Amino acid sequence: RSRQVIAEGSGEGCNLAGSMEVNKVAGNFHVAIGEGIVRNGRHIHQFDPALAHTFDITHTVHRLAFGPPNRNQPVRRTEGPLDGAHHEVTPEVGTGLLQYYVQIVPTVERRGDDWTGLTALAPLPSHRYSFTKRFQPLRSAAPGGVLPGVFVIYDLSPFTVEISRIAVPFTHFLTKICAIAGGVYTVAGIIDSLIHRSRAFSKGMLPS
Repeated sequence: RSRQVIAEGSGEGCNLAGSMEVNKVAGNFHVAIGEGIVRNGRHIHQFDPALAHTFDITHTVHRLAFGPPNRNQPVRRTEGPLDGAHHEVTPEVGTGLLQYYVQIVPTVERRGDDWTGLTALAPLPSHRYSFTKRFQPLRSAAPGGVLPGVFVIYDLSPFTVEISRIAVPFTHFLTKICAIAGGVYTVAGIIDSLIHRSRAFSKGMLPS
């Protein structure tokens, strides 16, 4: 929305929420000025360049996640790197083109059984990501060289990260306790033997 419309609405803006299905290839989704149309196989925006400076891209990303949830099992909800990201247009800099470059890494989390420690439970799929951002002010670009808007440009990693969370069985704990106790007993026996031999040597009773 333009800054003039927002000013008339006492600071009100738009709240966008939803989901979309995309191919597992690099792409982008965006909110930009003008009407989006397809011409000669290309997606373009039609708008009046004289109004470009009025398009306010101030925004806050409340939540951004990738990957469809599995309806048969819950997906662990983690806070994404972009959650809470905020950008505000100031009079000194003005509006412009803000691009978030997102690198998505498919992730599979495997949980272990609390008793056996084996990964017998169903894996939890998710998609973790990292991002960098780039902002290009409208006033510093050539006329028509910048489309004011917010772009999320994503790319999928060809690798999959697998995280295994395995609980240690209680028998492993007992084994470690026994090993520690045996080690302490052995060291104590060696120290006692050395003390006994040193006392015997000092009294001239050390056998030949």
